[in-house]
Amino acid sequence: MPNCPHCETPLDEHEANRCLDAWVATLAGWTFVGLWDNDDASEWVGDNPETGFLKGIPHYSTDINTAMGLLLGLPDEYEWGISKLHGRISCQIIRMVEGEVAWHEDKAATPSEAICRAFIAAKGTNDASNSD
Repeated sequence: MPNCPHCETPLDEHEANRCLDAWVATLAGWTFVGLWDNDDASEWVGDNPETGFLKGIPHYSTDINTAMGLLLGLPDEYEWGISKLHGRISCQIIRMVEGEVAWHEDKAATPSEAICRAFIAAKGTNDASNSD
């Protein structure tokens, strides 16, 4: 299991929070800039891949609609599913390329958190620099 690049927490122990959102955003194409402090609050910001503008990163780990956008945006070689069993939510992401299958699953207390963890596991091991 990989560790968070921001706080070093192992993926399977990482809670739903802005740090997890920043990790997901990086794998979703955002260029992470950092923590923006102002008088009212702190916000994790990055360069939006769609607009190129600096913006607060999405709340992937706590907003189900935003988390579902991660799954719906995956290329066709990915299959995915979400289930609930014994009170735990599970997200499975499967990548099938040229007869090879890579299975990534994570369980969490909420669907958004499970989606984020499975997305990180799948994208973190299936990028162009890795051989499956």
